[in-house]
Amino acid sequence: MALPTLFRELLALAQGSMAIMLLCYSSGCTRCDRSADSEPARNGPAPLPSVLTTRAGRLAPILAHNSPDCLACAVARCQDRIDKCLKLEGLADAGPARGTPKVQLCEQALDCAIKSRCVQAGSGRDCYCGTAKGLDCLSAAANGTCKSKLEASLETTLPTQVSGNFGDDTRGGGAAMQLVQCLLNQNCDRCF
Repeated sequence: MALPTLFRELLALAQGSMAIMLLCYSSGCTRCDRSADSEPARNGPAPLPSVLTTRAGRLAPILAHNSPDCLACAVARCQDRIDKCLKLEGLADAGPARGTPKVQLCEQALDCAIKSRCVQAGSGRDCYCGTAKGLDCLSAAANGTCKSKLEASLETTLPTQVSGNFGDDTRGGGAAMQLVQCLLNQNCDRCF
């Protein structure tokens, strides 16, 4: 199934579900009205569609953290980047997380970028730079929310090398940041 087709089907499914809920609540339908049930209301978010969780694997809860729409958009528009992160092989060769599986480092870097909402102005660089701007980001002045996660996953603590490794999707952090950039480029705005 083509990704745009999958995205349209998921959107139609979500819109159909919303219309049914609105119809039930406006007409007083007891079959849909959970308040008539003796069962207590369930806490937490609604379960994610299995097709999305299957396609995003271990990244599904991360991508859905801020909004389920993020997960749907990511699967429809950035599946190749999701797959790259999930299929990284090997261990980090250097840096603070030397010997850690790269796939785990990708997951940790993505988790930090999504949950902290550090992505600004069309780039994930602020996740590393923080308030340091321009050349200051290439120094010890970098103070981003995900600085330590990115250094671990990009396999270096040297700011100039961190900057160069952002696009290296053979490293956990590079694969994560390439997925973040795809989400930005594909207007998956609900992710951040």
